[in-house]
Amino acid sequence: MLRFALVGLSAAVRSAPAPRITLLTSVPGLVLALLVSAGLPAAPALADNGKDIVGWVENVRLFPGNVEVKAKLDTGAKMSSLSCNCLRPFERDGEQWIGFQIETKNGKLASFERKIVGHIKIKRHFGRVQRRPVVELGICLGNVYKVTRVNLVDRSGFRYNMLIGRDDMQGHFVVDPGETFQAKPRCKGDLKVE
Repeated sequence: MLRFALVGLSAAVRSAPAPRITLLTSVPGLVLALLVSAGLPAAPALADNGKDIVGWVENVRLFPGNVEVKAKLDTGAKMSSLSCNCLRPFERDGEQWIGFQIETKNGKLASFERKIVGHIKIKRHFGRVQRRPVVELGICLGNVYKVTRVNLVDRSGFRYNMLIGRDDMQGHFVVDPGETFQAKPRCKGDLKVE
């Protein structure tokens, strides 16, 4: 998909010759057109407030492990949640930990062991309250890396393994509900989770 620019629109309004359609000829415009036509995502667009515009579904990277998963950006959820199976609580050095596996974007299983930093009660849409363990993970969405608290739940009946809640989007992103996969995870630097 190439983008076109209308040149001379004001002249057309004044009964001048019809506007001509030309390709973007600037170097950045040409680079953008080549990236889009090759199917490669360009850098995320910026909203008027300087925040990245992202789609309602994006690929994110989780740390530790540098594991990529598809995530639904859910402005209706306060906290992020991650679908996992094999929830296996255990004790390490007198602290509560949990072992779990997640399915990556490519359908492979990745194993994690994380310290439990708390529990959260979530009221489900059918009225039942669910108690979920909470762990800290690093999440990379676009160029933004954030260490955050994520609750763990079996979301096997859902389409996306991860929900990114508004606590983790606030101050960084604007969600375009008509778009998907606008912000490839490109975080650089020290991507540690303590």
